[in-house]
Amino acid sequence: MANLGRGYTYLIAAQFQAVAIFAFCYWAGGWMNDHWPKGFNWFVVTIPVAVLGMAQTLYVVVRQVMSEGKAGAADKSDSERRKNNPQS
Repeated sequence: MANLGRGYTYLIAAQFQAVAIFAFCYWAGGWMNDHWPKGFNWFVVTIPVAVLGMAQTLYVVVRQVMSEGKAGAADKSDSERRKNNPQS
């Protein structure tokens, strides 16, 4: 059950990180529009960067939760094996 709680913690942290990434990229796009005016809007560059950062965050969270799930399943099978075979 502790692994499930850690998984939820990672997921909540990923949401805060996603908001921070989008806020920073929004701020950076506005700042670049003000200081380096070009023929295009800098948000066209910064928002895809935010989406890539969010995808990377989601990938890391899913990978971590899956590895903890496998570790929890291995621990559970070890304890069941010890319970069924007390001589080892």
